[in-house]
Amino acid sequence: MRQDASRFAQETEQRRVLWLLDLAIAISSVLASLQIAHYLLVARPLAHLLAALRRMENGYWGRVEAPGGAWEFRWLAYRFQRLGERLEHTLLRLVEAERRGLQGAGSRAEDSALGIGNGLGGRDRRGQAVAETAPPAPTSNEANRLLLEYLMDQCVVLETQNPQDPRVRACAEEVWNRAATEAERLGNKHLRNRLEDAALRVLDPAAWDLVSRGVAAMTESHTDWFESRESEIRSALLEAHVPYLDLQRRTKHVAAIWRKMRSKDLVLEQVQDIFGFRVIVDDETECYRALETLHRRYRPYLLRFKDYIASPKANGYQSLHTSVRAEDGVEFEIQVRTSEMHRHANSGLAAHWLYKSDGAAAAVASRWQRLRENLRRARRGVRRPG
Repeated sequence: MRQDASRFAQETEQRRVLWLLDLAIAISSVLASLQIAHYLLVARPLAHLLAALRRMENGYWGRVEAPGGAWEFRWLAYRFQRLGERLEHTLLRLVEAERRGLQGAGSRAEDSALGIGNGLGGRDRRGQAVAETAPPAPTSNEANRLLLEYLMDQCVVLETQNPQDPRVRACAEEVWNRAATEAERLGNKHLRNRLEDAALRVLDPAAWDLVSRGVAAMTESHTDWFESRESEIRSALLEAHVPYLDLQRRTKHVAAIWRKMRSKDLVLEQVQDIFGFRVIVDDETECYRALETLHRRYRPYLLRFKDYIASPKANGYQSLHTSVRAEDGVEFEIQVRTSEMHRHANSGLAAHWLYKSDGAAAAVASRWQRLRENLRRARRGVRRPG
């Protein structure tokens, strides 16, 4: 019995030692596999990516080779390559725009020597004061009139009725997805802004409260800031003898800020174009002269520059867009365009999208008349809050 017990104890100890040895080998194999996987999937691709970024920092914006490894590194390489291409393209556009501005300045200097032009901001070439640009009046077409009435009724519902009512929320969803765009196509951007803000207040009260409070604080603290920047822009244009017809300023409305925050994954402080100015000049050459002048006055953000004059949008929109930083560190957007470009942006061909013939106009008028009557009946059945 003692001999059997001793043999059993020895076998048990041997098996324990073998089990520990197998466990150590398994752990070592796992660790070795992890090290190899880490090197192949993470360390080596990351080293290749960092080497490519160092080349980019030194000005070599060529192709960023796919580093292999995990898909995230391949995706980063692609995005860095796109960033380099975008920066190179933007710099080429900016250099070309600055060159046009300098060429225009040379031509203006020759004209001044000959006594041509007055170089006065806020006046046209005849020296007469130019009134501020008014929003385009809605067309007299019956279909457009009915559509505007319908959109205004929707706006009243969203601003006055109980936001918890399902019919009000359905109205807000229609406005957010479609109706606000139709207001803009009719040339009524003020109504578009009201509709979007009212719809956001119903659909996402938390987002509305967050953005509206932040913008309210910014607007209150930047009242004097707006006046100072406007004075700086006017002075810079006058000193450079760039005649301008109008200088407008705006604060982006709450819903537009929220859309941008969602689409670009930004926080409120990262939205650079909450505050903006628009310079209206007489011709295309002066657009580039104004741009060159403003870039000398403020620090521009290269990747935020857009030359929609050289490369218009698909709908024919033309303008120069640039984001700059004031001396106090506040970032804002400046748009430069001619009066014709401004007219097209606010009341161009898109304002006549609803009708191409009398028959089409009648059909649209009938459709919106029915929708308007349905909305009025819904308003009568919705309780007011409180």
